[in-house]
Amino acid sequence: MTDSMVLRDERMKQRIELNTEPEENIPGFILGNALCPVCQKPTPVNEFVARFTPNPCECDPPTIAGRHPVVRYNEAKGQQIVICGAGPSLNQFRPFIEKFKGEIWGTNRALNYLHGWGVTKAKGVAIDPSTRLFGEVWTPPPETEYLLATSVNPGLVWAIEALGYPIRYFHSYRGVADEVALYQTLYPPTALASFGLNVPNRAVDVAEFMGFRRIYLAGCDLALGENDKFYAGGEEGHNKDDVTLEGSVDGKHFFRTKTDMLMSAVELARKRRRLKTQGVKLTFLGNTLPRALQNQPESVLRRVIDWR
Repeated sequence: MTDSMVLRDERMKQRIELNTEPEENIPGFILGNALCPVCQKPTPVNEFVARFTPNPCECDPPTIAGRHPVVRYNEAKGQQIVICGAGPSLNQFRPFIEKFKGEIWGTNRALNYLHGWGVTKAKGVAIDPSTRLFGEVWTPPPETEYLLATSVNPGLVWAIEALGYPIRYFHSYRGVADEVALYQTLYPPTALASFGLNVPNRAVDVAEFMGFRRIYLAGCDLALGENDKFYAGGEEGHNKDDVTLEGSVDGKHFFRTKTDMLMSAVELARKRRRLKTQGVKLTFLGNTLPRALQNQPESVLRRVIDWR
């Protein structure tokens, strides 16, 4: 399935139509460079995982019901949480995070930074079905608990299982046929995260489902930092050459933000308003794109991006 994104520039009277390809269409999504020792079919894992995965294919489905528990509704009712993205501004909030008394989640690469700082209670959150997490980012996965979407690559599950770390599942909406019915058939009731395109967005959905009433979002810049830095550790993004945009909101200039980041920032601004009506406070830490958009009326958000 391919989603269509329409960007409008009212001043330039310009219309840009883009297509966002699912990960399945990205070269390298399925590496297929190892064979299952049972059925001899190509596996959805790389050689790193194939070394310790005895049955790395559909012979051993990774997310069957009962294999791992699911995230439960209201299990964290009334508590507070800080959800960390890997954006450049994350470093500014290291003292805040190190002293934080509530739950801490690190999405994707952010988990590496947190554990590198000694914040070992930080849990890992992932939704990405590509092989990048266990083949590049979490190598090896830090010792902690993991909250994984049932859509993650099977190799990530095997990599974490091989180390004996606990896993809990939730669902991340992908838009495939009969997806919700499949979830209802195979799993106990749990969160279905569905707004925005990036993992911090989906993590906010999960936190809301779990009953957190104070949600801080740190390192979720959704725009490049100084000197085009993509991540808090100064690394470049793997897709840094994708279509990029730039613009200003309330005098703050944002240089080089990708289309998926822009969409996610708009959705976070909308989500913040919806949560406020439910008594849930979502706070954007730092001078980020979501924070710049948070007080903009819906008419402005629609002009920023029109998602079809």
